[in-house]
Amino acid sequence: LELRGSVSHEWGGDKSFEIGVGNHISESRVGSQQLPSRIASLDWMINPVSKLSFSGNFFTGENVHHLGALRQSFRVAANGVINTVHSTGGWGQISIAATNKLTFNSFFGIHDDRDSDLNRGQNGRNRNAGANVMYKLAPSVVLSFEGIQIRSNYIGTANRRMNRYDLSIAYLF
Repeated sequence: LELRGSVSHEWGGDKSFEIGVGNHISESRVGSQQLPSRIASLDWMINPVSKLSFSGNFFTGENVHHLGALRQSFRVAANGVINTVHSTGGWGQISIAATNKLTFNSFFGIHDDRDSDLNRGQNGRNRNAGANVMYKLAPSVVLSFEGIQIRSNYIGTANRRMNRYDLSIAYLF
């Protein structure tokens, strides 16, 4: 079961805001055990002036991986008991539409799993920040270059930092 409600308002033609709240409730089956998935979220998009927007999302809950989060959603303890992993996170983005074809974006995000819910060596937290530039080659074709840094903290082991650069082309349906 998923629900989302939102309110929005526009003024002055090119200024607007939208804020939404959501909830997700389901069960995951692991062997013969049913594990709850409970997630609450808050999202927003604000356009304070023409060509500038702020958007983002915040979430908290347990057993959240099936919604595109870190891969672990449960832990099998040494005694065989299976428990869900509690998580908190979110992301934010600033977009500047320089022209009708060219957009600059800067973004950041975090996903933090409760350390006590994890085994040694599992990923306890990911933080990322990056930027991209998108150019519309045609009404439905976008070319993008992106740079991002991801910092991962693993429970009881080393932390990692990864730089990633992507060049993509997309077709908009």
